[in-house]
Amino acid sequence: MTDRGIFVAEFDDDYQRVAGLDSDALRRRVRCYFLLAPTLLIHPAYVWQAPLTHALVNNEAPDLLAPPYAKVVLGDSPNLSEYMNQRMAKLSSGRSHGSTAELRQYQRWGSDLAAQAAELDAKFADDAVSFTTSRDAMFRRLLLRDLSGSAVAGESLREQILQHCLTYQQPNAASKVIRALRGFVSGAPLVSLDSIVGFLHRKDLPGLIGNGRFYSRLLVLYYRANVDGNYVVAGLPTLDPDDPTIHPYDPQLFWRVVEHVFGSTVENTLADNTSPSVQNLFLKLKADPDWHSFTADYSNLRENMDRTLKAETDKVAEELELRSGYARLKLLPRVWRKQKRELITSILGLGFAAPATLEPGFLAIGGGITAVIGVALTLRPVRRFRDEYEQHYLTQLKKSLRRGIRLAAAK
Repeated sequence: MTDRGIFVAEFDDDYQRVAGLDSDALRRRVRCYFLLAPTLLIHPAYVWQAPLTHALVNNEAPDLLAPPYAKVVLGDSPNLSEYMNQRMAKLSSGRSHGSTAELRQYQRWGSDLAAQAAELDAKFADDAVSFTTSRDAMFRRLLLRDLSGSAVAGESLREQILQHCLTYQQPNAASKVIRALRGFVSGAPLVSLDSIVGFLHRKDLPGLIGNGRFYSRLLVLYYRANVDGNYVVAGLPTLDPDDPTIHPYDPQLFWRVVEHVFGSTVENTLADNTSPSVQNLFLKLKADPDWHSFTADYSNLRENMDRTLKAETDKVAEELELRSGYARLKLLPRVWRKQKRELITSILGLGFAAPATLEPGFLAIGGGITAVIGVALTLRPVRRFRDEYEQHYLTQLKKSLRRGIRLAAAK
């Protein structure tokens, strides 16, 4: 999966609001993605919807968020300027609920928006992406699957509606709400986040609308509808902790490994320093074969960890007489979420902390799953990784990074 590009969902203002991202947190995530992924995919509307994104794309990191390291997605529009013109014209027609709010986000930039769009057009002229499947069709398909009885990764919309109705002691209402929402998704001329919120308002379901987890799940499905098989959506575990297990571009895991291998000074500089010289260091790393070797080892380490977790979850599934697929979708993410910090510590060979946060019932059923995982990780991938990063290429990379950071500090 690490050979696939990243759709940066964190550039969306809705994501930033729901996840509580500030400029520092956004920077750390984007830099992780830049250093790990082959390309970053940018939704152009996010640039003018979210001030944090606008500052990063136009001011702080224009050289990093540019070809060949980044691309823009344009749908069926011939260029970025036309994409924004069509989007604003559609919003001006008032065809969707909430269009006034989004339109105001663009109008606040005045004539600067057109000028900036033209500049980005020139930059991304040969690096625009269009998908064969429409976002609307993909979004409908994902929504309908989430509202069905199928087992899916994460807490589905159907599961949340059932929980909501049980909470308000209206269990018989759940099937009606699900059926009505499926009908809307299947037949409405426009299905978007705003149109779904409008539908729930009309159905007098304020509890669902105000449920942060429900809206976060809608965002997860919406972001998934923005990519094809060549891209993976970054940041989904933040919105839905039950979704991907060990995401290939997990910023917390990546920066923890960087700190362990290269030291806290390198980690802090790469993650947070905004000087031009550090930006140049990022560009050099993208072309550095030693850095490529390090990221390949990092990817192997994460994949080994992922395989071990899945194998142990299958054993638990057998004990519980659960289908293996269901256990991986529902049980495996729970183990990772609850034990993430401890498992990262284990993967780095720094010792394994006994689990203290899982519910007693789960611990009793799961037996020694975390202990088994800890031993497996320590004996297999960790030892190999610790041996590999003492090889010549990583020694040279450490020296190169520290030299680059000293030069950056001296300027």
